[in-house]
Amino acid sequence: MIKLFATILLICLVSVTMMSAYFINENAVHDCVGASCCTCSRLYSAQNLLRLMEVAIVIAFFKSFGLFAIYTIVRHVEHRVCLNTLFNLKVRYNN
Repeated sequence: MIKLFATILLICLVSVTMMSAYFINENAVHDCVGASCCTCSRLYSAQNLLRLMEVAIVIAFFKSFGLFAIYTIVRHVEHRVCLNTLFNLKVRYNN
């Protein structure tokens, strides 16, 4: 259930990003009416959304990479430390 929710959320994020980029490309050149131009304000909002999503994706990538590195290091150290405990040595010698 969680994987399905994550997949749906990912599809929604990617589709919003693609639609925002398409909107910006289609309406970049328009007849601006001045300070109260609706198209300019929507273009600005779409550009900000794309920038925020870019930052969020980069942060998520580095966070997941960092967590994976920490997990790998801890697992490696735990494997080395657990093999040399007195209980494990006793069990190994008795077998």
